[in-house]
Amino acid sequence: MRAPVVLEAIIHACASALLALAGWRFSGGRVICLSAGIILAIWPPAIIGASRFLTETMTTLFISLLVLSASLIPQSRRNLQLYLSPLAAFIFGGTAAVLVLVKAALAPGTLLTIAAVSLVVLLAKVERRSLMVSAVTAAFGFCLFFAPWLMFTKIATGDFSLTSRRMPTFNIAAGLNPETDGYSALPETPLVKLFSEADGPAAVAYALYNINPGDFYGRMMRKPL
Repeated sequence: MRAPVVLEAIIHACASALLALAGWRFSGGRVICLSAGIILAIWPPAIIGASRFLTETMTTLFISLLVLSASLIPQSRRNLQLYLSPLAAFIFGGTAAVLVLVKAALAPGTLLTIAAVSLVVLLAKVERRSLMVSAVTAAFGFCLFFAPWLMFTKIATGDFSLTSRRMPTFNIAAGLNPETDGYSALPETPLVKLFSEADGPAAVAYALYNINPGDFYGRMMRKPL
């Protein structure tokens, strides 16, 4: 596993650099953006994560790239009209697709980011041709990375799957399990063993809520701590 770990280290370094660039785009302060990049580079959990072939390091890279590319979409303003960068829009769309594939839990947040960026652009009096070209390139970038995954899932399973199925029902059951206060996934407790992936995460969440609604809300409040 040395080669993947080396790759993770390179990805972590790139993520730190991209975070610094994104900070510079939003704040304009070199000290602030450089500090952000250095903090991520030397942050102990990030270094530990980069020493294992996990998705968290890649997720950090793509989040930074998504934010940076979003800031680069507005290219220039001429004659009171905003012109967009098709290249930045393409990178934004492609990064959004890869981010969803790497970390499916971030799909709602990624869609909200796309909606927020689209709303800001639409309210900025963008030149029509520039808007159309950038929208097409962003959609092409998204489909370029997402379409192969959809084709693979169709061939492999017979159905199209938007995200990888990483035992969502088990994750919900373990995360809401009152027997462990939602902190331990393994070994499985008797309550978690009552459910299977066929039940679906929503049904499991509702069942665990019905056991004790007050304890359910309390457990959710304790999770951030």
